[in-house]
Amino acid sequence: MKTMAHLRLQVNMLLLIAGNVSTQWQTEVAALQQVQTSTLFTPYLVPDASTLSKSLHFIKKLLKTEQFIVVIASAVIEVLDSMKKGKENYAVRDTIKFLERELKLGNKFLHAQKAQETRHIYKKLPKQDLLSWQLQSLLGCAVYFNTQQQEQATTVQTMVTVLLDQSLIDSLQGGQLEDEHQQKMLEMITTALQYGLDTDTAALFYDKWRHSRQLS
Repeated sequence: MKTMAHLRLQVNMLLLIAGNVSTQWQTEVAALQQVQTSTLFTPYLVPDASTLSKSLHFIKKLLKTEQFIVVIASAVIEVLDSMKKGKENYAVRDTIKFLERELKLGNKFLHAQKAQETRHIYKKLPKQDLLSWQLQSLLGCAVYFNTQQQEQATTVQTMVTVLLDQSLIDSLQGGQLEDEHQQKMLEMITTALQYGLDTDTAALFYDKWRHSRQLS
């Protein structure tokens, strides 16, 4: 599938600073931009719910590097909350506890999306279609921040990587979702990419970053 092949070939993707953020946040962003100038890695990462619950160890490693800001979209919190019921979902509950703790402690490399930090790039979807609704909200959050950055820049910059779960990518590539559902998600991703966003999985992003450090 040409569209998804293009997505997986891209090394990074999406999100950054709104013009009304605090001076401290702008300082953190400027510092991260300077660190990332000579690399292929975006300083902002936006994971989906499955990535957080299944690959939390990679998210923790990326936070520990202090070179990336992980943005948690509000839709992701809602999806995690809907997934936490049941004994088998201990990983989801652990993820929620981790996020709550780190945000409460004021981890400057973890940012929770604010209500105004979104951009509608696709027709509004109902929450009943939870997977598509989450993706739409996730990409809308990313596009908003990336667009804000472009308004302040003289050249197009990709500042954010959306971290998608490998199972979602495999489903889209293998046609494992219903045709209409699959087409809808591909259209959203394609539209988002037109705004200069990038995508990856948490595992691949971390492995590529670690490899780049070994070569430097």
